[in-house]
Amino acid sequence: YGDKAEIAIYALDGKLRGIWRAPAEDLTLTPSMIKQYETSSLPPADSVKRAPYIPTFEFKMPATFPAFDKLYLTKDGFLWARRFRMPWDLDRRWGLFGPDGSFLGYTIFPRGLEVFDVGSDYVHGVMKDSLDVPFVQLHRINPGAEGKR
Repeated sequence: YGDKAEIAIYALDGKLRGIWRAPAEDLTLTPSMIKQYETSSLPPADSVKRAPYIPTFEFKMPATFPAFDKLYLTKDGFLWARRFRMPWDLDRRWGLFGPDGSFLGYTIFPRGLEVFDVGSDYVHGVMKDSLDVPFVQLHRINPGAEGKR
C-alpha cells in the first residue's frame, strides 16, 4: 500500500540497507477521485467495452494510492522516483534521493516526456508531436544547481 512516501533499499543478499523517505503527502484515495477515474478514464457505463472493468467479485479499493510508480538508479547512486499520478494529471513529478538516502527535492520533467533513462546529468526519453510522431529527447539536468547534488 502507498500510505508512505518511502522506498526500502535492499542489498543483493536480501538484507535491508535502509528506508529512504520523501516528505509526507496526503495519499488518500477519495471517493471523488474514484468517480473521476470512472467517468474520465473508463469507457462509458453503457458501452460493451466497459464489461472487462465490471468486477465479478467484491473488490475493495485501498485507502491510499501509491507514492511512487517508477524508479531509476543512476550509476553514481542517485535514485529518481516518479510520483504516482492519476490519468488526468499532466505533470510528471520526480523526486531525487542522494546516494546516502537524503531527499534532495522534486522536479517536473517536460510535459509529455516518457522517460526511459535518467543519469546524473541528463534525462532521456520520447515525446510525441501534434501528429503523434515520437521523437527521441535528451535533456541536460543539473541536480547540483543549488550547491548540493
